[in-house]
Amino acid sequence: SNILEFANKHEIPVCPRGAGSGLTGGAIPVKGGIVLDFSKMNQIIEIIPEDLTATVEPGVITQTLQIEVAKYKLFYPPDPASAAFSTVGGNVAECSGGITGLKYGVTRDYILSLEVVLADGRIIHTGRKTLKSVTGYDLTRLFIGSEGTLGVFTKITVKLIPLPERIETLLVFFSTPQDAVKTANIIISNNILPRALEFIDKSSTDCIKGYKQEIQIPEEVNAILLIDIDGNEEAVKKEMSIVEKIIAENNPLRIIPAKSSNERDTLWEVRRAISPALYNIAPFKINEDICVPRSKILEILQRIAYINKKYPFLKIANFGHIGDGNIHVNIMYGNETRHGAEAKKMIEEILRNVVELGGTISGEHGIGNVKSGFLSLEIPPSELQIMKDIKRLLDPKGILNPGKMFC
Repeated sequence: SNILEFANKHEIPVCPRGAGSGLTGGAIPVKGGIVLDFSKMNQIIEIIPEDLTATVEPGVITQTLQIEVAKYKLFYPPDPASAAFSTVGGNVAECSGGITGLKYGVTRDYILSLEVVLADGRIIHTGRKTLKSVTGYDLTRLFIGSEGTLGVFTKITVKLIPLPERIETLLVFFSTPQDAVKTANIIISNNILPRALEFIDKSSTDCIKGYKQEIQIPEEVNAILLIDIDGNEEAVKKEMSIVEKIIAENNPLRIIPAKSSNERDTLWEVRRAISPALYNIAPFKINEDICVPRSKILEILQRIAYINKKYPFLKIANFGHIGDGNIHVNIMYGNETRHGAEAKKMIEEILRNVVELGGTISGEHGIGNVKSGFLSLEIPPSELQIMKDIKRLLDPKGILNPGKMFC
């Protein structure tokens, strides 16, 4: 509070920082000033099983929170790929998603209340530690996803749910992406919400084969689905039976079930290996996180392939959370000087198509300074002006994380 009061008085920029694991530059102090490092504010203040809540400081690692609440047979579902090192505060600032988003939602769905320090040093408390509260405006939701531009979080109360009894996993090979996408849509149309429903395309699988020799993927595989079903024993058994039947009717090349937790980890290594493996293709990589309605997934993949033909020096790999329409489009190239500008043109063309199909330019990574130039593709001037008015009201001197989003 004292730091922000001082910074505001002297108009010094302030950049909040969790683990610095974000992918759009949110924690980079592009205007200089003061960096508020929250890595030492890492205490779990309380876990109250009766209330299904936990209160934490912003520097708590997400996976640490998940491990601690699991001791009470409770579950904190938001599960970004960076959960092992990203912080809860950073996840709230970005409204992080992850693999469990289809069934369980994203970070905003689990935040009950916040202690926030405003730009002038005032401390406010938004929301309540209750599962229901409709008193006044929902200021908690206003701060979630604000990327440190409206206030600084110092305490966070999260909602917990009972820990699922069982998880079962399948890895499925397909000869075409059409069969994979169709299968995913049919599963959901049968009123089954998998804990995870991940898609991996041919370019991604080719990278994995070169990166992890122990991962055996046949040459004829052009798409992969990775599926987790969780819940109580009876429900998992019933849903997995339906899922296996649906898969069998949609031309799978091979179905690989995990028969143990170790085998499950092995199957998930296929997904986890993608991002590092892509650097074997080219030294420069841009990871977009587009999100479209599920009914438009195949169309956006086809449009991306068409756009890619215009830029022969750029390589594309697509993978991600097909269950909620959130696809990570990775653009790789070998020379920043020669191909960096082309990559940015390609990104803009892809994002325009995403918005045209009713999607969003960012499903979970946020805007930061990396995507700020594309914000107007999705948000019309009238809405953007309202956001700017809110920013001006809470931070009239513009000291909080300048250079991010539209600030």
